Amino acid sequence: MNIKRTYTGIRRRICSSIADKFDFKADKRIIVFESDDWGSIRMSNQRDWEELLRLGYAVDKRPYERFDTLESPEDLEALFEVLRKHRDARGNHPVITANMLMANPDFAKIKEAGYRKYYFEPIADTFTRYYGNSKSLDMMRQGMEEGLFMPQSHGREHFNVAQWMKGLRGGDQDLLTAFEYGICGIAPKAHPEKGNQMMNALLADNDESQEEIDCIVAEGLRKFEELWGFKSRTFVAPCYLWNEQIEKVLSDGGVELIQTARTSKPAYKSPRRNFYSGQRNKYGQFYSVRNCRFEPATNEGGESVVKLMSQIDETFKQRKIAVFSTHRINYVGGIDEKNRTRTLRVLDDFLTRLLQKYPNVEFMSSDKLIDIFK
Repeated sequence: MNIKRTYTGIRRRICSSIADKFDFKADKRIIVFESDDWGSIRMSNQRDWEELLRLGYAVDKRPYERFDTLESPEDLEALFEVLRKHRDARGNHPVITANMLMANPDFAKIKEAGYRKYYFEPIADTFTRYYGNSKSLDMMRQGMEEGLFMPQSHGREHFNVAQWMKGLRGGDQDLLTAFEYGICGIAPKAHPEKGNQMMNALLADNDESQEEIDCIVAEGLRKFEELWGFKSRTFVAPCYLWNEQIEKVLSDGGVELIQTARTSKPAYKSPRRNFYSGQRNKYGQFYSVRNCRFEPATNEGGESVVKLMSQIDETFKQRKIAVFSTHRINYVGGIDEKNRTRTLRVLDDFLTRLLQKYPNVEFMSSDKLIDIFK
């Protein structure tokens, strides 16, 4: 037994438990759905998925490579159709706080430059390249008007640009293969259990790379405002990895609340940290902690309405706001339409049961929590 590791694990659980007791107590029964990864590329398409499987990559074993892909107009319409069916006592539909990535690699330009320089394309260009039109963005705007969909910032890209480019220049065969299929990294063929190692977008390893990441974060916020016409009041770091330096950049960019898990990952010059909902940092930003899960696509046993209601019952019993983690992977069917169909069936059943048991529940997006915490 590794005594140091055991001690560290016990210490983390104790610190997390202490933070849990300080969570904001609400007078209302509030439900928030926070959904990450919208706008980003993961698996390119079903044809490429089948080809990578033929080449020996375990893309059938890892959920994000098995199901996750750029959202289509059909995905959005199917999701909105379910959300439209339900309203709380105030007439509000359930709303997806859609945490958006604002750019993807420009693979053609990067290859033309011999992997020596990074180029990105705005997500508007990515949608047009994939689907030939801007209908996905148009539908998102329609979802906003109907109170079904609220974009917030998840950063510029959902992968570590410097690490990815270094691997491409260094001849990493797995990265180069994935690149040819328009994918930002992949679980190594020889060690699929390691997963995609490129996803820690905001991980720096020295002061210079921290400055580069600060610039990426700031640019992501500017691109968000350019596309949507308003500043993102909230932010969630990819993989829950960020540090206090990034919080300053976010504050300068108008971010007032940071969405997070109970515990962050360690980052450059920053240890693992524990948070409680309603907590404020030195920049006056709030933290909002996700305390419920709706992740059927990555849950091997699926999600049951009974299990989901159990989370809600416990959360409301403690007078806490129910903040669900629910990633885009649950709502897309471009690789396997059954993935989307299964999830939306469970979501529909869950919302029906929720409103039957708690008719006074209130649905809101993450940015509304700022005023609640104040």
